[in-house]
Amino acid sequence: MRCPKTLLYASCVLTASLCLHTRAVEPDLWLDFKEAGTSGKEPVLPDFSWAGYHYSETAIPRIEGPVIDVTQYGAIPNDGNYDDEAVQRTIDAAHAKGGGVVLFPPGRFDFCPKEGVANGVQITAGNTVLRGAGSGEGGTELFIDKMNTQNGSCYFLVAPPKIESTRLATITAPARRESHELVVDDTSRLTPGRTIVIKYSGKDFVEPYFAPLQISSNWKRLAENGMRIHELHTIERIDGKRVRLREPLHLTIVPQEDRPFEIQSFELESTEFWVM
Repeated sequence: MRCPKTLLYASCVLTASLCLHTRAVEPDLWLDFKEAGTSGKEPVLPDFSWAGYHYSETAIPRIEGPVIDVTQYGAIPNDGNYDDEAVQRTIDAAHAKGGGVVLFPPGRFDFCPKEGVANGVQITAGNTVLRGAGSGEGGTELFIDKMNTQNGSCYFLVAPPKIESTRLATITAPARRESHELVVDDTSRLTPGRTIVIKYSGKDFVEPYFAPLQISSNWKRLAENGMRIHELHTIERIDGKRVRLREPLHLTIVPQEDRPFEIQSFELESTEFWVM
């Protein structure tokens, strides 16, 4: 009669032991990331610590502007029709008022009536919030049912109406992914705290980027035009020809003679531009 209790006790001890053992094990990917932080090697896992509004170090501002419902400008949820133009009209109305909340009521709103749309829905001014009714049942769904092939997969384009960019320096030495330091030919036009863009365009970077995977013959845009790299960074400090970036590099940089990696300016017409 004591056997069931004994078995139950043994089972509980075994279960507790397994739970404790499971909790003590850290994933190899995380261990690799932590070890890279002390050894300086390239981790497998990207560092996403710099994501978010102002690196998540500043609270998102509270928008006090008007609330404009997209249905006021012709968008109708769950009707199966495309709402691109109506939503764009709503966003433009918010811009004209100096900002505000573009409100999406519950339901599904459809976008992208055809492939190859150049820009999609554009948000071109600051102090603009796109707000829905939450996720899940009873929430808001923004549904894009076609590939926006002219602009990658980005259909809601957040950008000022005009971006000025001029060459500031050329990167002269290799720099590995997830590192923070660049060597350039000239730092006379670079200053700590300045926002810059690392740019590169060409075919030479395609094969090394995807290696050891082979490029599919269906990827005609990559084969014909190559890759366009556009990394936004903030300069932390400058030491001679060395530039320390606040954020880690997303891609490994290998300078090319005919198509160099350049540091260019990033000048916005508005100093505070964001969408929440």
